Amino acid sequence: MKLIAIDLDGTLLTRERKISETNIKALKEAQRQNIQITIATGRASFDVNTKLREIGLEANIIGTNGASVHTQDGKLLYSAKLNKPSIMKDIKWLLDQHFYIGIYTQDIIFVPTDGVDWLQEELDHLKKHEERAEGFQEATRRDYYRTLDRIDELQDPRIDITKVLVFSNDDEKLARGRQHFSDQMDVNMVTSGTGNFEIMANGVSKGHALKLLAKHLNIQLDQTVAIGDNYNDLSMFEVAGISVAMGNAYQDIKEACQMITKRCEEDGVAYAINQLLKENAKK
Repeated sequence: MKLIAIDLDGTLLTRERKISETNIKALKEAQRQNIQITIATGRASFDVNTKLREIGLEANIIGTNGASVHTQDGKLLYSAKLNKPSIMKDIKWLLDQHFYIGIYTQDIIFVPTDGVDWLQEELDHLKKHEERAEGFQEATRRDYYRTLDRIDELQDPRIDITKVLVFSNDDEKLARGRQHFSDQMDVNMVTSGTGNFEIMANGVSKGHALKLLAKHLNIQLDQTVAIGDNYNDLSMFEVAGISVAMGNAYQDIKEACQMITKRCEEDGVAYAINQLLKENAKK
């Protein structure tokens, strides 16, 4: 074992979106044993850097579901962007349908000005109280989020769009959104939780990014470990030497993995790393 790729939400983070001291200790112990730590997430790299600074950890970053790869020293190894003219039409369609979206660019994430109102309208219509985008809305208070007043703001040639994250409380509406993208050959669509789907450029995935990073670090894929909890982690599980599902993962995610660890609230990442370090010591 020479490289461990770890998802964030539902994996390394608690429900309060914190990294526990137990998990931090395990990550640093792995690094002490010369094992590369990689955060592999749907979040943007600048978002991940904020989390890493909070705990005093340096790591490789697979960001935006594989649309970017940064080495531990901050070097950009790989970047992929969506076709601008095509995705602009899709964004207009999503906004016209009142979807709450996050538009990821190289240094900021745009959200629609009326997006929260649209989510509330869905809840009122469905007579439901569950708010699926609550965590994302909370995160938008950070400095790297900006409300989008006019769609033509995105036409600035300096802005590259790397991902569009789509939320809805309405399953039928969400299905219509997925159907809109299902026959588009130039995009890759994944889901990272109940009530969302994510659009990246074709070929972009955490698995593809893990291959690129491992090659750059001169590490064989059978010397890598992937830990995650959701469908956007499946591509990593397919290429990693050891695949680890969180205890809180869906059953079909668990069935796709070689190992199942504890839940994120039970420091499942630390438990898995410590078990694997023991196995490493025997070899």
